Amino acid sequence: MKKLLLFIFIPLFGFSQSFDRVKKDGWTLPSVIAYIDARNSSDAPLKPTEGIYNFSSNRPNITSQYKLAIFYYPDEFVYKAHIMEAKCYRCDNFKRGDVKIVLEESAMDGEFSYKWYSPGKRNKKGELKKPHRVSFTGNAYEELDYLQIILEWSSGDDQLLKQYPKQNN
Repeated sequence: MKKLLLFIFIPLFGFSQSFDRVKKDGWTLPSVIAYIDARNSSDAPLKPTEGIYNFSSNRPNITSQYKLAIFYYPDEFVYKAHIMEAKCYRCDNFKRGDVKIVLEESAMDGEFSYKWYSPGKRNKKGELKKPHRVSFTGNAYEELDYLQIILEWSSGDDQLLKQYPKQNN
């Protein structure tokens, strides 16, 4: 029995270590890809929605650009989209790894409610003075077999286009 328990805890510890490495490396593309590859070659692969996404908007007044790493948090039953890269108004108040979007699954496959976070204020040392705040909420849904997530707004739709890992058909 002790050997079985040891066998169960080693893989979980490895994933925790890998995720800690992503944080320590500052959410760089190579560290996130290494984490994704390690998870997908294990007994507990990523969920199809998890991966690296680029944000794009069809609304003419939106010029923001994001590269996001989306991972599932089973203890909270949500997906969190962490910022890897950002070009936007007040983006200097975000840091790599900050949560930009939280997606909560609905009872229907591929449908979510979401919370969109605006950056909080940081002091001169870069420490968060006021927390990031939820600025928008809405509904989202997946299209094209987990390759695209559509965020619905009253003024149009935005898309999260999956970049990595590629879908297996």
